[in-house]
Amino acid sequence: MLAYLRTIACQDDLSFLRVLKFVSGIGAKTLQNIEVQAQAKAKTILVYLKENYSSEEFQKKRDKNLHAFLNTLLLFQEKMLGRGKLSDLVGEILISFAYLPQLADRVEGSEKVKHVQQFLNILRM
Repeated sequence: MLAYLRTIACQDDLSFLRVLKFVSGIGAKTLQNIEVQAQAKAKTILVYLKENYSSEEFQKKRDKNLHAFLNTLLLFQEKMLGRGKLSDLVGEILISFAYLPQLADRVEGSEKVKHVQQFLNILRM
């Protein structure tokens, strides 16, 4: 969850690569190609994608998941600028990226789901 928030707020590569692990259809080769292209332009991966995601390269069928994921991230960046309640923003992120169901399917997922729910409850206080 923190990686999603850092990606939305800070646009750092490490967090962005962590959240991309939850996007189906994004393989190591695609990620490597994007990383190389971003580095060549001296940009973070997210900034590079934001500047280039409407190009033909990202309109291919195999990249539709990446395109949809990026659109959702950009939507949350806009919402963050609106400065609503952080708990509402986190709740929307959890739902939009289907984070909890995906997390539950992983090893020790049920314990991690509890931690995320506790985090959300603290934000609501």
